[in-house]
Amino acid sequence: MKNLEKLEEDIMKHWNACKTPEEALEIVNYIISHPSAKWKPLIYASWGGAEIKNKQILADHYDEIVSSWATGSADEDDLVYVPEK
Repeated sequence: MKNLEKLEEDIMKHWNACKTPEEALEIVNYIISHPSAKWKPLIYASWGGAEIKNKQILADHYDEIVSSWATGSADEDDLVYVPEK
């Protein structure tokens, strides 16, 4: 998938445009490596029982997504040291 940086504009639009599970996995990996509140619509839709495409991909990576968000939130609050990349 091209231009993953544009995901922030409309995560649901990009997710629903995925044609294969591999494309969905690419988005999940981006979400994990770039924790952001902008992913909430997709994540909450999947956790809330909504029927969305490739839902199992999100379920399979639940722990990684939650861990990423926790680390990102702690970093924003200066509660944990996260080395610069």
